[in-house]
Amino acid sequence: MLAEGESLLRLRVQMIVFTLASFWLCLAASAQFGRVTDSNAAMTNIRKHLLSPSRRTCNQPLLFVGSIEAIGPIYMGTCKEAVEEHVDFRIQSVVWGEHPGVQVRAGYINCTRQPLPVPPFTLNGPVIVYCEQVPSLKCLTPVEFSEQRLTAIKSWTAGL
Repeated sequence: MLAEGESLLRLRVQMIVFTLASFWLCLAASAQFGRVTDSNAAMTNIRKHLLSPSRRTCNQPLLFVGSIEAIGPIYMGTCKEAVEEHVDFRIQSVVWGEHPGVQVRAGYINCTRQPLPVPPFTLNGPVIVYCEQVPSLKCLTPVEFSEQRLTAIKSWTAGL
């Protein structure tokens, strides 16, 4: 009887450890590919990813100018794990990388019961978006489009 109780206790501890580890992995992933509301921070994040040799060679980066075609729906339940709100982008021009289509659907973790922040998540709004396609599509927070931002990003990719 004691051995059975110890076995059950070990199983519970393992479940708790697994749950906490999963939570921390999701948190770490969302910190890197999560929402950044400051455009300067979002530009810095794009630059960091573009200038990383390992990211460029292993993760099939995609950098494009496009517009937001659709957003949502907003998850209104209680988040027990990371829940993504989907954003559909229409690619107007590819700045770096390759993509077979003209649309990209990305998910942004959003457990706030509020819409994604406007800007940059403005319906039909022009944006610059950096994504990595391997092992699965993950996109950084988009940056509102401006010629000045596009010129800066093109200067970062010029020597690559």
